[in-house]
Amino acid sequence: MTPPAPSRRYVQFLRERARQLHVALPPLGKTPRRWAPSLRAPSGEPPQLSANPRTFLQRLLKRSWRPIALQTLVMTLSGVAGALIPGTIGSMVESLLNEGFSTAAIQQLSLFLALVLVIAATEAVGQLSEIATWFGGGLIGAWAVGRRVSRAGRAAKRDEPAGDVVTAMVNDSDHIGMAFVWLPEAISATISTVVIIVLMFSISAPLGWLVLLGVPLSVALVSLLAAPIQKKLAIQREEQGKLTTISSDAVSGLRILRGIGGEDTYNDRYRKQSQRVKEAGIAASPSQAMLMVLRTSIPQLLIALVIGYGSYLAFNGTITVGELVSFFGYTWYLRIPIGTAAGVVSTWTRAWVGVKKLAGIYAVEPASSDTHVVPDQSSPNWCQVELRDLRSKAVIAPGKLTGIVCEVPEHAAALAARLARTTDEENGDVLADKVNLRTYPIAQVREGIFLSEANAQVFRDSLRDTIMGPDAPPPTPRGVTELIYREHIENFADEENTLFQPTEPVTSHRMQEALWVADAADVEISLDNGLAGEISEKGRNISGGQRQRVALARAVYSHAPILILVEPTSAVDSHTEARIVERLAMQRKGETTVVASTSPLFLSNCDHVVVLDRHGNVAAYGTHESLVASAAQGDQAAQTYCTIIGRGGE
Repeated sequence: MTPPAPSRRYVQFLRERARQLHVALPPLGKTPRRWAPSLRAPSGEPPQLSANPRTFLQRLLKRSWRPIALQTLVMTLSGVAGALIPGTIGSMVESLLNEGFSTAAIQQLSLFLALVLVIAATEAVGQLSEIATWFGGGLIGAWAVGRRVSRAGRAAKRDEPAGDVVTAMVNDSDHIGMAFVWLPEAISATISTVVIIVLMFSISAPLGWLVLLGVPLSVALVSLLAAPIQKKLAIQREEQGKLTTISSDAVSGLRILRGIGGEDTYNDRYRKQSQRVKEAGIAASPSQAMLMVLRTSIPQLLIALVIGYGSYLAFNGTITVGELVSFFGYTWYLRIPIGTAAGVVSTWTRAWVGVKKLAGIYAVEPASSDTHVVPDQSSPNWCQVELRDLRSKAVIAPGKLTGIVCEVPEHAAALAARLARTTDEENGDVLADKVNLRTYPIAQVREGIFLSEANAQVFRDSLRDTIMGPDAPPPTPRGVTELIYREHIENFADEENTLFQPTEPVTSHRMQEALWVADAADVEISLDNGLAGEISEKGRNISGGQRQRVALARAVYSHAPILILVEPTSAVDSHTEARIVERLAMQRKGETTVVASTSPLFLSNCDHVVVLDRHGNVAAYGTHESLVASAAQGDQAAQTYCTIIGRGGE
């Protein structure tokens, strides 16, 4: 698939924003209308990798063999051309000393210029092949793991801290991509070294043996540091992941943190963890510093040894001056393969730490799957389905507004998750008209049941698309010019939403109804451009109550046959809550709606209320009025219910 041509209108918008921000945009050449497959942004389904680190890496390498092979070919041509230059210069010097500016010298000069042109051409091609090689390791791995995490949902956050996932996706994947880039360089450096050793043996066998033994010994000395560096970098990587988790948690809960005066506690935690990262970095630094010392000093020592011995041979007349010049060039060139060996050790050591981390995240299994699906089973009429949770014995009647109350809020939220089949936990079966919900495909269940949880998840998008949720149109793909301009401007911008370009506000009765039910009209008013206005990442530019009401509007907009809400009004005042309750009951009349809440306002409007005990099992069932009456008569479960809603109504 060919990416779309850059939108002239959006490019013009970016240029105008750059002018307003006094940002100088970089000059860009023409971009191809059709990129090579290895240079295109990935689309469709990512490759299947593995939770085993070795298999994970092998599959990435297998998928990337074409760009790696091209890069290896390009680098080898460049390396061999560079290896031949010292011999060419030596022959030219010999010809000039013996014959002056003769035909032989001109031929050697022409060969020298041809080799320089080969190096220049291969370096130009090598830039593109290097990017394609990095894509194969860095981008594809992050893409596959990212898709796995998004499908794993809550299971990913349960098994891996959010900061660890972010660090792996951003940093570890980049290190893997760089390791892939170093692989062709290592192969070309090996081939170039073999060519140089052969040329050296053709001039002087003793010098050839000196280099043949010296280069592997140098590489071996560098490789000795791989194991200690890998161990110390793994420790540093773990500490960095914990620090990122603390940062991401603070960003997502910044308003709450300030509200409870927890800045000092957060600062203390961050300071201590930052110190641990620093200490881990200091612990790894001696090995890394020694690697850099060896990378610099070993080639210099080998050069000094070869030149010293070569000068002795030239003084005795064993080799000519031109051959000594060639040997000097060959030996000087060998610093590149030795430096490459050090680079490969350093990069692949860090990359292997990243591979193990990414493979560990890839091992996360989704909380629900289609393992138990019965083929060719017809989809139920979700509007008339009765849901029965076998663990708690709760029953959700079709077409009714049912409230769920529990002394332990986590049990109510867990019941809501089971009813929506966001988890396939053991002993968590739910029956839909006597048919196990697990026998239906997850996609089919999502069409019939919509779950909106207590933690309102809001992503960076326009208000309109946020409310539309899964019904929103996909974002417009951006061209290369737009992406480069965007990154350049964002690097200089100090404010959020700098590059948001509002579209024409498109509304509908369905959307206005969702906003009305959620009492979220003020969110539309508070944003520049209304429905077309942008909500920041995690809804940072709106309040917690607004964020919750936007999530509720999204749930209402879905028009799901079965709608499950968990504490949908916990962050709003009582007057707003009263309006929401009244409107939701009116809008969802005759449709199956489940609300996990301790609010008397909500529960008094429910057709049925399910009361769970502290173990998550049904303790009482009835209307709000009947439960209050039973409590007055001494029913213990009903009295517990009254105690719970008394706290909820405070």
